[in-house]
Amino acid sequence: MEKEINKTELEKFRKSSYIFSILLIGSVIAFYPLVHFFNLFGWVIWGTLFAVTLFFSIIIEKQKKRHNIQTYKEIKAFFDGVMLDEIEEKLRTGKKLSKWLQNVLMMLAAAAVTAVVIILFGLLFRFLGV
Repeated sequence: MEKEINKTELEKFRKSSYIFSILLIGSVIAFYPLVHFFNLFGWVIWGTLFAVTLFFSIIIEKQKKRHNIQTYKEIKAFFDGVMLDEIEEKLRTGKKLSKWLQNVLMMLAAAAVTAVVIILFGLLFRFLGV
C-alpha cells in the first residue's frame, strides 16, 4: 500500500465497493423474476445487469491491486486511512502459499464442489423418477 492514501482514491474505492455490492445482490435477487416473467427479454436484462456487475468487480480488483490490498484487514485499514506495519505485511506475504499451489488447490476445490452438486442433482432426479 502507498504511504499516503489519497482521499479521492479512497472515496472512489468505497463508492465502487458499494455499487458492486448492490449490483451483486440485485443480480442474484432479480434473476428468477426477470427470466420467469419476461422470458428471453428477461435473460437480456439480467445479462446486462450481470455484465455491469462484472465490470465493477474488475474495477475493484484493479484498485485492490494498485494499492496492494488483499485481505479484509488490509481493506478495512485502507477504508480507515491507516497503514499496516511493514512487519505485518511481511508476515502476510510469508504465510502465502505459492501462487501456483493456490491455483491448483482452488481448481481442485471447484472440481470437488461441482462433482458434489452433480451427484446431488443425479440423486434428486433419480428420486423424482425423471
